[in-house]
Amino acid sequence: MVRSVRSVCLVAGLALAGLSTGQTASQAKLNILSPAPPIKVARWAKGTPIKTFTKGKVYVIEFWATWCHPCREGMPHLSQLAEKYRGKAQFIGVSIFEAHTKDYIDSVAAFVKGQGKVMDYDVAIDGVGNEMANTWVRAAGSSLIPTAFIVDQSGKIAWIGHPELGLDEAVGQVIAGTFDPVAAAKTQKHALVGRGLDDYTLHLMTLMQPVLQALSGRRYKDAVTELDKLFVAYPELVTRHSVNRFWYLLQAGEEPEAYAYARKLAAGLYKNDGESLAYIAGLIVQDHSDAKHPDNALALSIAEQSYKVANQPSPHILDVLATAEFRNKRTGSAIETEQRAISLAEKDKEFSLDTLKEMRARLETFKAARNTETRSEAKHRNAAPH
Repeated sequence: MVRSVRSVCLVAGLALAGLSTGQTASQAKLNILSPAPPIKVARWAKGTPIKTFTKGKVYVIEFWATWCHPCREGMPHLSQLAEKYRGKAQFIGVSIFEAHTKDYIDSVAAFVKGQGKVMDYDVAIDGVGNEMANTWVRAAGSSLIPTAFIVDQSGKIAWIGHPELGLDEAVGQVIAGTFDPVAAAKTQKHALVGRGLDDYTLHLMTLMQPVLQALSGRRYKDAVTELDKLFVAYPELVTRHSVNRFWYLLQAGEEPEAYAYARKLAAGLYKNDGESLAYIAGLIVQDHSDAKHPDNALALSIAEQSYKVANQPSPHILDVLATAEFRNKRTGSAIETEQRAISLAEKDKEFSLDTLKEMRARLETFKAARNTETRSEAKHRNAAPH
């Protein structure tokens, strides 16, 4: 399913994974032009292990966690970048902020193996001492994942940021030798939400720790409980984090409760919020949904509502609606809606080409299904007695 702008905004809610939050930009020890710290991990789950950076070679290191939904959403795109620049840059995913149970390393390794080609790059796992998290992410003044770093041909940090916010362009320029890290160091905000936070936000990050601890341990029902406590104490969090609550319920396997909550949000808090409604519907019907028994009818109802309340439906809203229509065997409508989504996306010069490619592939899937349906209908007509 399409990775929308919301998947960036939700990082603060889904992956405020820093278990200490006192460091800000002015205190950061790792910046652009800093020598890259060494790679010291507990295990390599996939790919070729490295200990030092080879001069003349470019590296992209992305930090993620198994429980982080935006991290998981971004894996296919990172794989596509790794394929695009194969032989020119080495892409490495490093799992951090996991719950350090007795068998957590085996558990993360099993997760990686289960992803197959979705994670088509090298993957390593941080140790119980959090050395990679501390020497990279926290040292850069962040407490959020996913966070990516580019190490240039000289072994220095060239770029730091959220992988959806500039990584594609930056890695291409670093490989080509046209990237200006000095200029970037002066102008780039690094897209790290954890930098330059005010006292109130830092306070909320501290309050979020019980939620984060539950997420890191994959105790999603506990995360819901802790989030509900915050909603009572800080009602202003309800608007942003109610979508997170819905996702936690899906992750916990509490689907009847999750769908009841989705209906409540659609009828109340988000009844006029097209993008939030589309995000909820997308979590149900997306290709890699966490729902074991997706309520496709509910997703279609919410997607249709999203379309109706949006003043100008975005490609994302239309794409979700098309997928919901397809899941409900309304293939003809799905094709028409996806075509509209693609048409709008093609007119937007800033729209992700990778996402557009995914939408076009989805349209071809819909068309193939329509052809199969047509052949089946013709076969039944021919077989009917005259």
